[in-house]
Amino acid sequence: MNSESDARRTVAVVADNDTAVTYLQQTFRPGDIVLVKGSRSGMRRQIAEALAGQEVTAWGGWNDDKENTPT
Repeated sequence: MNSESDARRTVAVVADNDTAVTYLQQTFRPGDIVLVKGSRSGMRRQIAEALAGQEVTAWGGWNDDKENTPT
């Protein structure tokens, strides 16, 4: 590994999805790749939607036929 790639490895702990989106948008550079991984109940889909410029949905359609709470 070279020093440039080592310098770009960062771990950030944030309070919520909105803060994560803001942090990532300020941190991204053209060509960066981000993996958004998490549980459906954590609604990490909202982060991916916001970063992709899509409308942010409440539950992403996975629970539309049930009450709007994670199961």
